[in-house]
Amino acid sequence: MSSRWRGLAALVQAGVDAGSRAVERVQLDVMARPLAIAAAIPKLAAPAETVKTLHALAVTSTHAGIRYCNELVGTALDRVLGAIE
Repeated sequence: MSSRWRGLAALVQAGVDAGSRAVERVQLDVMARPLAIAAAIPKLAAPAETVKTLHALAVTSTHAGIRYCNELVGTALDRVLGAIE
């Protein structure tokens, strides 16, 4: 029975990880075009680069945190399942 729970936990953990990576990629891609347009305007080039950097930092750090918590929960669940076997 425990192997079924471990399999389910691994499946959910992989889904969260893949979903986070996909959403991160979409969020970065969605902002790329308007920021490129803004960067083409001389007076907006520097602010657009700043916004691009800050946005990328916010998005990547948020999703890194999601994946880290996902890993922690997976590890904790694995230990719990190991303890009840």
